[in-house]
Formats: sequence, structure tokens, C-alpha cells
Amino acid sequence: MAVSLPHKPYILSVRDALEAVELEPDYWRVSDEEIDPRGDGCTTMDSAVLLWSGTHPAVNSDEYPGGLLLLWESSAGDWQWARCRPGDDGNETPEFLSLPLDAAPERVVEAVRAILSGHPEQVGQ
Repeated sequence: MAVSLPHKPYILSVRDALEAVELEPDYWRVSDEEIDPRGDGCTTMDSAVLLWSGTHPAVNSDEYPGGLLLLWESSAGDWQWARCRPGDDGNETPEFLSLPLDAAPERVVEAVRAILSGHPEQVGQ
């Protein structure tokens, strides 16, 4: 029996909005992981990752040679983003955006445009 992820429809609508303006990520996934951040018992954390490689046509490859990722985590108050290190060597520490987890997909598209062009500071302005 397939498990339903409650945040998947929202993430799909974000992905569809990105695709409509030719900014679809190279990779994306949704999950619900069992975590134990405080060591007092497991809890489920819904999450999603959207990834753009450094070779994606919309990515400012001078700014992000390894690409970048966008994170949605139910335990966070806002969307986050991080630079990917070149050579499949992970990513930098994620930074919070001024973009709530339930932001309209169009607002997420605006944020992605700003980040991809090398201007994450413009998100939420």
C-alpha cells in the first residue's frame, strides 16, 4: 500500500509552476523521514528537496558552479536554500528565506528566479 505524503500536492503545484516558466528543477523529491533530533523518541518530518545543477540553463553558473537546492521541511518556519558544492560533494549549510512554507507557488517561483540569478537577498522584498 502506498503511503500518502500530505505535502506532496503542494510541492507538485510548486514544481508545476516552475515548469510553466521553464525553471523546473533537475531533480526533486518528497519524503517523510523518522527523525530523533532531541533523543527523546522518533517523530516524522515531512520534507522536500528541489535541485538545480550547475549546468541548468537558468542557473548563474559563475555564482553556483555546483548548482543549488531548495528545501521544504515541516519543522522549519520558512523555505531554505543552499549552494551545492561542485563535484557532488554535498551542499553548504542551508539558509532560511523570507518565504513561508505555505507560500503561493507563484511566490516560490519569484524566489527561485532571484536565487538562480545570484540574488537570494531579494527574496521577500
